Amino acid sequence: MIVEGPIFESLLLARMMGMRIFDTLLLEFISNIPVWVGFMIAAKLLFESRQNWWRSILILFVSCLLSAALIGMVEPIKLGGDTLAPLHPIEVLGAALVFTVVALPFLWYVPAAANWITWKSDVAVALICGVVVTLGEALAMQVYDIRILILHSISMAAATWLTVTLMRGLARRTWRFAVGGAVMITLVASVLIVAIEYVPRGISTNTANSAAASLSSDR
Repeated sequence: MIVEGPIFESLLLARMMGMRIFDTLLLEFISNIPVWVGFMIAAKLLFESRQNWWRSILILFVSCLLSAALIGMVEPIKLGGDTLAPLHPIEVLGAALVFTVVALPFLWYVPAAANWITWKSDVAVALICGVVVTLGEALAMQVYDIRILILHSISMAAATWLTVTLMRGLARRTWRFAVGGAVMITLVASVLIVAIEYVPRGISTNTANSAAASLSSDR
């Protein structure tokens, strides 16, 4: 016997939305792990010795390349699709270069202890980073939807501010503490990104359509 009615439909929609949001968060976390943890490793290496600068840059670029590939592949699923996107090497390389160029100054900024570095400077660099990353990704991946770009810039700025604020202390801690902290920061940043960017962009709409199709097929 199939139970129908507005209450049942609301419960089904809520359940499907919860599952979709969890799936999106998991994919966001997986695709962000390389660049966040890679950045932490690169920053700590540079903090320990300036002679590690080339190792830091190499680790940063490789981690950005891996994250760029993962982001491009899972994006359709995060927006409600069922299949991974094919890899486009030029777009992936372009996005990785954008991530690397934007992140490079932060290798010196995060562990720095200058008097001018305050919460105000953290907010300023986070806003700049959000805009620059969004514009760079838009050009590399050919995305020109203004609404998407605005949401993406806000989510990137929020995630950058969180990263800069928390990783500053981690760079001075032990390796185990620093890497573990970077993983936790990645999780919190991923929650911010999904809440700011993906929920308004279409998770609810796509889930509602899926729920409606499921109900129609059962009748």
